[in-house]
Amino acid sequence: MHMRRKPWARPELAACGYYREEPAQLRGRWGDEFARRQPLQVELGCGKGVSTARMALENPGVNFVAVDVGRDVLGCARRNAQAAYGDAPVDNLILAALNVEQIGQYFAAQDAVERIYISFCNPWTLKKRHEKRRLTHPRQLWQYRSFLMDGGELHFKTDDDALFDDTLGYLSSCGFEVRYLTRDMHRSGYAPNYESEHELKYAAQGVPVKFLIAVKRPDALLPAGRLVRVAAAVIENARGEVLLCRRGPGGDCADRWEFPGGKLEPGEDAQACARREVLEELGVRIRPMQTLGETVYAYPARAVSLTFVRAALEEGGPLELREHAQMAWVRPRALTDYALCPADVQMARALAARDAP
Repeated sequence: MHMRRKPWARPELAACGYYREEPAQLRGRWGDEFARRQPLQVELGCGKGVSTARMALENPGVNFVAVDVGRDVLGCARRNAQAAYGDAPVDNLILAALNVEQIGQYFAAQDAVERIYISFCNPWTLKKRHEKRRLTHPRQLWQYRSFLMDGGELHFKTDDDALFDDTLGYLSSCGFEVRYLTRDMHRSGYAPNYESEHELKYAAQGVPVKFLIAVKRPDALLPAGRLVRVAAAVIENARGEVLLCRRGPGGDCADRWEFPGGKLEPGEDAQACARREVLEELGVRIRPMQTLGETVYAYPARAVSLTFVRAALEEGGPLELREHAQMAWVRPRALTDYALCPADVQMARALAARDAP
């Protein structure tokens, strides 16, 4: 259900000291935004913030980031937070507008998030092909792993039986261990339970609320091959164009375009990997300049953790197509016009947005 537009929401958020309109700029340094350095927890899809406000108020020793994609609903969350705190400063809560499907662009391992909350998200049960939009789908869980600390918790609530059962399978396949589970939270005696407006509605209707706590297992304990770490070079030329290479037929992403790169070798960092892979694939040396970000994408058999490295060509011979079928220098704004490998799409969109006319 879409919330009716609230004309007051955006002006109030703009004047709010604990709202962040451009959270991507805070990736890796969320701790700097709070009055005190203390444990960081993140709520995905906070809605009107009824439970958020109470949870933050009653836990002053924890910093909270509550996110949602809509400014209108975040405006309601701001009012609920202000009402809960009264005259006290709201100094351990930040509200942020972002799309959770791209959460890896907003949080990094340096943020050391200790807990993630997901409550009453859309179950996407009507069509099978829509399941990948779920906030507990492996495509999302692999992204959460990239910034949730080892041993960190995921707290999940839903009224939907199918989503809950499927989520148990998702968690197991992505290296999470379920430590607590109940299929009727209000009869379980679990506390503290911070109830949202959705939960209050379901409780009044007698609908059991399913709840679980899952813990992130360290990467080292994952089955071999489940998480593949890759570096990709975003190579720019003097005209500001970016190099794309097209894969040949066969294998994953056959005939699709990508940023050149490959798997990290043991003990190798992303910049060294990008330098080595470009030399092997294109016969030229590059000069890494900056790590642009990391994304995690779940393919059917494995997940890819992809670190993007901005680079320039060093002096040398022409580029050679040693492993690819084709190459092209592309204006960033046109990157999304190409049929890209799925793991490269988020970075292409980010580069295109920066180059918009």
